[in-house]
Amino acid sequence: MSTSDQVINDTAFHPDAIDLSTKDFNAYVINHADDWPKWWDVSASLLFAFYDWLALVPTHLSFLFLISISGHCEMGAKEYRRLQDAGKTSWPAPAQLDYARNIYLPSRESKRDIRSRLVEPSNGIAKGVFLHMRVVLEVSEYWVPLNELGVRQDLLDRVAKATSLAMISVEYRLAPEHPFPAGPEDAYDVAEYLVNNSDSVYGGPLKFIGAESAGATLSVLAVSHLLATRPDFALAGTVLFYGLFNLSLAPSECGMNIPLVMTASDIDNFLDAYLPNTIATERRNPAISPIYHEIFRCPNVASLSTGTNDASGDQGRAAVQRGNLPPAMFIVGTLDCVVDDQILMSFKW
Repeated sequence: MSTSDQVINDTAFHPDAIDLSTKDFNAYVINHADDWPKWWDVSASLLFAFYDWLALVPTHLSFLFLISISGHCEMGAKEYRRLQDAGKTSWPAPAQLDYARNIYLPSRESKRDIRSRLVEPSNGIAKGVFLHMRVVLEVSEYWVPLNELGVRQDLLDRVAKATSLAMISVEYRLAPEHPFPAGPEDAYDVAEYLVNNSDSVYGGPLKFIGAESAGATLSVLAVSHLLATRPDFALAGTVLFYGLFNLSLAPSECGMNIPLVMTASDIDNFLDAYLPNTIATERRNPAISPIYHEIFRCPNVASLSTGTNDASGDQGRAAVQRGNLPPAMFIVGTLDCVVDDQILMSFKW
């Protein structure tokens, strides 16, 4: 019996392939899913926001207080970030590295810089730069990060030491305060700045772009942006952890009802904050959902639809850019809600 020339080892996604420590961690997250509030959930958010105060007053007064203010205020993303930074959610406070430092990179707006975090190799000598689109804790959701730059400093430090790369983690603007296109624009601005200045400022060229979650989405957008604006520049690679590349959503996101970090309801709320007043078809814009970018279309699809061989037009340009795509590593958990996105994007890449 013949087999397809494209084969996915599905045994890697079987429950038996999950190691014991990961199973234990998953069980903990699922069992404690109701312990932390959602930033858009009024009742749970209020309880969490007044947690310290409520612990000091009689139970019946606490209950009456919550009833009296219910429906009159919400926690919001900003307050949730403050609590998370203080370690007052179900996740520990982010670790801070004494030797990591803030840097400020230029944006397209003359009076606004983009704050980023720089973690250098321990010997201070960098062979190049890894551009990291900062992400939040694993409970983070899309484009509404719930903390500041400290969360992933431990990861940045390990990568810097192992690779001798300077790690630059970008604090792009966040929804709901700054919905689309603010986040991608910041990613583009920093990527272009590093292409032009990394050698002289940080001791080596921009070599890698990558991140986790929403940061992975922005990483792919930044890669495709550089292919168009800096065609002579070549990245060494990109590293993409559990990214969402189709913001109109795939089956694994729509059907996620296990409270393992994010459910379908969580995703809907975060995407509504990032892309307010949009419908699914509008979210398939390649500037929003990179999987719809022309470089990821099947070859000759334009010829099939128009009856022409557009070798010098859009199709020809896409073919050139596709040939310049850097090597990519896709990493996703067996039970991750974005598993469909990771598999499909890895196939298209």
